[in-house]
Amino acid sequence: MNLHQLRFVHEAVRQDYNLTRVSKAMLISQPGVSKAILDLEQELGVEIFTRHGKRLSGLTRPGQDVVRAISQILEEIGELKRVARQFATQLSGALTIAATQSLMRGTLPGVVKALTDRHPGVRLTFQQGSPAQVAEMVRKGNADVGILPDAVDTGDRLASLPFCPTEAVALLPAGHPLLGGGALTLASLARHPLLTYDTSFAMRKRLEDAFAAHGLQADIRIESADAEVIQHCVAQRMGVGIVERPACDNVAWGGRTGELHAMPLGHLFDAQSLCIVCRRGVSIAEPLYTFLELLSPGLTRAAIERVLEVPAEPVRGGGLGLASPPAPFPRTGEGRKSSPLADRLPSPARGRGAGGEGSPSSPSIPTRLPLHHEQAIA
Repeated sequence: MNLHQLRFVHEAVRQDYNLTRVSKAMLISQPGVSKAILDLEQELGVEIFTRHGKRLSGLTRPGQDVVRAISQILEEIGELKRVARQFATQLSGALTIAATQSLMRGTLPGVVKALTDRHPGVRLTFQQGSPAQVAEMVRKGNADVGILPDAVDTGDRLASLPFCPTEAVALLPAGHPLLGGGALTLASLARHPLLTYDTSFAMRKRLEDAFAAHGLQADIRIESADAEVIQHCVAQRMGVGIVERPACDNVAWGGRTGELHAMPLGHLFDAQSLCIVCRRGVSIAEPLYTFLELLSPGLTRAAIERVLEVPAEPVRGGGLGLASPPAPFPRTGEGRKSSPLADRLPSPARGRGAGGEGSPSSPSIPTRLPLHHEQAIA
C-alpha cells in the first residue's frame, strides 16, 4: 500500500469515477491508475468500487468506509506538511482567516494590524462567506481560523469559543420617523419594512422569535448576507436595517449617500457573542496563537491547546466542554488589559423590555460608531 494508491482512489471519487480525468489530473496513464486501484483492493481484500465492465460506477458499501478513512489519512498528511512548514518558517509562515463580511470589515482590521506588528513576516489570506460557509472552510482546512457573529453547530471536528458579547443595532436614514422618539420597540419596528440578514445567520431567528413572542410579524422586505448591501438600501430609504453592531464599524457615510443613524436594540433582542472556530487536533502556529490572544486577551495558550484537543468521545453540538463560558470582556480600565476589539465593542445591555410601545427605555449604550447616534439629532 502506498500514498499514490490512496490519492488515486480519492481523486476517482472527486472526478465522479472517470478514470480518464483522474489520469489527466494525476499525470499518469489510465492503465496505471486502474492497476494501482486494483492492487489496493486486492491488498485490502474488498472491492472499493462498483463497476460496469471496466468502468467505475460508484462505491460499494465497504468502499464508502474505505474512502472515508482515506480522506482522513490525506487530511492528516496535509496537516503533517503544514507542521513541517510551520517549523521551517518559524514565526513567519501563512495564516488564513475566514469571517463574515461585516466582521471582516469592522472587527478584524485593528486586530490584524496588531498581529502584523508582532509578526511582520506573516502572510495573511482573508476569505469571507456566510456563517455556515466560514465553519465549512475551517472544517476542511481551507482556513486556519473562523470568526463568526454567533455560535454555530460545529460538529465533532471543530471547537468553538464565544469571546466577545455584541448586540443588534437599527440603522435608519436621516429624518426617519423613528428617530428622536426614544428607545425603539418591537411594535414600532413592526410598522416599518425591515432589512436584515438572511436565514443563514442565527441573529435572523432571534429577531423573528422576538416578534412572534409578542404576537407581531416582522415585515422583512430585503435579506442579505452582506451588511454593506443592507446599509446601502437603508441609505436609499428602503426601510429600517437591523444588523450586528460590528457591521457598523468603520462606516463613513457623511452626506455622500445620505446620513445613517444607529440606535441600539439590546433591550429587544437577546445579546449574542462573537465566536472563534478552529479545527480540533491540529498544531497551532505562532501567528495563530498571537491572533487568538489578541482577539481574547484572557485566552491563554494552555486553554487554547486544551479546547483544541480531540475529545476521547465525540462532542456533539460544537461546544468546548467548558464548565462555563468565558467571561465577557471588561470595559477598558476595569482591571484587565484591553484589546483593539474590546475597545471598539462595548458590552450590550443586560435587560430586556417587553417589546411593546410602553416598554421602558433601554440603558444608554455608547455606540462608538462613526455614525450619528440618535442623540445627535435631538
